[in-house]
Amino acid sequence: MKKCRRITGVLAQTLPELYLPYRIEKKETKILWYGVPAFICLILIVPLFPFRESTPFETEDVAIVDVKEEPPPVQEPEPPPPQNVVTEKEPPQAEPPPPVQTEQQFGLPDEATDDAGGMDVATGNTLMVPADTIVKPAPPPLPAAEPYVNVKAIRDAYISELAVLLQNRKKYPRMARKLRQQGVVLVRFTIEIDGQITNVSVTAASPFELLNDAARQTVEQLSFYKPIPDALQVPKLVITVPVNYEVN
Repeated sequence: MKKCRRITGVLAQTLPELYLPYRIEKKETKILWYGVPAFICLILIVPLFPFRESTPFETEDVAIVDVKEEPPPVQEPEPPPPQNVVTEKEPPQAEPPPPVQTEQQFGLPDEATDDAGGMDVATGNTLMVPADTIVKPAPPPLPAAEPYVNVKAIRDAYISELAVLLQNRKKYPRMARKLRQQGVVLVRFTIEIDGQITNVSVTAASPFELLNDAARQTVEQLSFYKPIPDALQVPKLVITVPVNYEVN
């Protein structure tokens, strides 16, 4: 208020001289002169006070839910405690006695052997088996297993014996021995099932013709050998036998 009074005083002093003649002595005029400056001061002072901006209130949607009171849970009555039940044990049943086995009688009864028949028949257990029993005949004996036959061994033995026979029966040509010609001649031939020798030929000759001819003639002169063994089960054999000529 002191500041307002000072301002009004200053304004009163600075008013133009035009208004000086109008000094109003009345009380209402004095109030007007003092009220106008006070109003002006109020207008000047009011903007100095800070004003807070009012923020709008935020509204939220609230959902209203009807809450129903749940009924209190029904308490089930507790089961009564188990009572001790005494069970009566059944007495053990006696096992039935085993059936009595009666001896089976075989043969004719004693009543069937009356003297009126005029024939003496043995009574009692005359048969060792009941009449209803059928005796089956014994099965025939199984055939004996055939002995193992080594076919390869039989064939090798047959050819080896023939090679030894030809080696012992060969003839060394006199001229070839004198010239000291020697070598090995391979002779091929066929033996029929009855032992006959056919198709004689020289498959590997020596350097000397005398020895080759002598080896071929040795096999041809043999002409027959023992029949082919039945274990081989072949109609004929084609073999090659070496004939060795060596000067001692």
